[in-house]
Amino acid sequence: MIKEVEEERDTLKHKLKEIGDKITAMKQKLTKQERDCTKAKFNRLVITVLCVLAAKILFGIV
Repeated sequence: MIKEVEEERDTLKHKLKEIGDKITAMKQKLTKQERDCTKAKFNRLVITVLCVLAAKILFGIV
């Protein structure tokens, strides 16, 4: 009886550790994706500004 409970406890501990590892990995992926998204937004802003400046220069709009 006690041995069975200890085995179940050990199994649950192992599963909990695996889940914790998966959560950590998912957090790292999410952080990377958030960083990539921020970079993409910034790049889009820079491209927009450059296009506006190029249009002003080409068409003489001041």
